[in-house]
Amino acid sequence: MGNVTAATMLITLATGVWIVFRGITGVYWLWLTHVIVSLVAAAWLTIYVYIALRTFKTSLPATPKAGRFYRRSFNRFAVRIGTGTAASFMVCATGA
Repeated sequence: MGNVTAATMLITLATGVWIVFRGITGVYWLWLTHVIVSLVAAAWLTIYVYIALRTFKTSLPATPKAGRFYRRSFNRFAVRIGTGTAASFMVCATGA
């Protein structure tokens, strides 16, 4: 699953760079490929992160200390993802 996620992200990166330097004029299939593959990459990444977090949680011992550790780690992860997403949206909105 990680390899599929990495491959779709690399395809998205390659088509995005191609669109930046080539432009969208006359290559509608390239833009459509970029959009579809990026949506697939986002879905695979979401599934991959969910499975990784569930595996991490089930590998911990069933103690209150381990539960607190998992919640604290998950909250830190969620804050970092949320901050990165908000920053990305702000940069995109500024550019638009």
